[in-house]
Amino acid sequence: ALKTYASKVGPMEKILFKGKTTRQAVRINRRKAIPATQKIDNQLGRLSRLAKLSKSGGVVLTAAGVGMGCYQIANTEDRHEKNEILVETLAGTTVGLVASTAMSILLFSNPVGWGVALAVGAGAAIGSYAAGKGAVKLYNTVGEGYDLVGLSGTDSICR
Repeated sequence: ALKTYASKVGPMEKILFKGKTTRQAVRINRRKAIPATQKIDNQLGRLSRLAKLSKSGGVVLTAAGVGMGCYQIANTEDRHEKNEILVETLAGTTVGLVASTAMSILLFSNPVGWGVALAVGAGAAIGSYAAGKGAVKLYNTVGEGYDLVGLSGTDSICR
């Protein structure tokens, strides 16, 4: 079972188990009469705490991003620039939320998902930034005549 698990974890095992192999991390010490599943339970608990931490961190970063967008809107006089900031913030936040949902599903799915989740996380930051910039270009091309800040009531919220 350990060999199968180690093959599923692959190159991530040194990171997940603090520099140890899977066998070293869940080795059972028969002399100390430790229950057979205690090491495995400890490692699963540690991984579960890491997943919860990453979820909370994503919520905090999303709130900070929206807050920064609101601050920029409040401190900008040009109406067109306010609309660009709103469009960029909404697009970046949407892509970030979709990517974080995908990461949560991958983290809880299986050990192979952990490696993919790290790649999705790195791509999410780049994708979120690119989506924001792309949305601004699209707004400037197609929707420049619309005052989205006024229509959405963002002016009254971000002061």
